[in-house]
Amino acid sequence: MNIIFEPMKENDLSQITQLLHKHSASENGGLLGDFTEEKVQIMVKTSFSVIVARNNDAIIGVVFSFPMTGSDLPPLVAQINHQFPNLVKHNWLYGPVCIDENFRGGTILQSLFDKICRENRGKPIAFINNDNIRSIRAHAKLGMVRIADFDFQDTSYILVSTL
Repeated sequence: MNIIFEPMKENDLSQITQLLHKHSASENGGLLGDFTEEKVQIMVKTSFSVIVARNNDAIIGVVFSFPMTGSDLPPLVAQINHQFPNLVKHNWLYGPVCIDENFRGGTILQSLFDKICRENRGKPIAFINNDNIRSIRAHAKLGMVRIADFDFQDTSYILVSTL
């Protein structure tokens, strides 16, 4: 298996959308929200960078990075900015990150994380649903630690970042 980690290409949009949708909340996955092709297209346009993990021609993983400030922020990120201005200053939003379930448990997450961190300045900041123990553990293995707790729309989240 020869997995390549690289910036997404324009023709990757459909596969990225399928991967994100498959793991979205409406499909009982761990990702917050739903992912239509239109939404993913907007995410790509507003992101700092998008890195994919490619196995032959198949996208098996993806990670996004975004600015922490801006006018088109989702309400959850706007709340993070308002509630934790000193934590987000000079840093960037990490995620969503998604890996096909057939490829989890190896080094793909670490490789995606390393690549996206090299593409950005400052520290990665991510929010994780407090009930998503699997994601919390996976990000702890990356060296990300809990830096804050908050609630949004009756759901508890944690903020994680590198030290």
